[in-house]
Amino acid sequence: MPDEQELKLLRERLRLFLLLILGLIVLMTQRLPFRLAGIVLALAALWVGFRLVGRLRRLRRAGRRTPGVITLVTGLSLAGVLFLLLVADAVYYPLVSDLESCQAAANTQQANDLCQREARNRIDQLIERLTEGANR
Repeated sequence: MPDEQELKLLRERLRLFLLLILGLIVLMTQRLPFRLAGIVLALAALWVGFRLVGRLRRLRRAGRRTPGVITLVTGLSLAGVLFLLLVADAVYYPLVSDLESCQAAANTQQANDLCQREARNRIDQLIERLTEGANR
């Protein structure tokens, strides 16, 4: 039956999508630069997810039930948000990397607060340079 084969393929792709999302979540817990490998997983998850949307749409048009819609929408949303966070980490790599290193070495709350303050000062300087360049 072609419909059963289509459902089996859909389930396999949904499992692949969930594994990609799980891998992305695990990579988000890692330190830079390893976390940036999540960009590849996020793109793969988005690609597989949007392909699944097309398959689910075809099944729905054929009058079949469409399992996993809520999981798919939630996973696509999560992959999109994590992808944007990872791109921001890549763009501001020196700042984020220094902050993570500083916080890893901080033994007290005061040292952690100092790390946060230094990062905020660097962000303020960056914004100031960007606004000065835009006003010229």
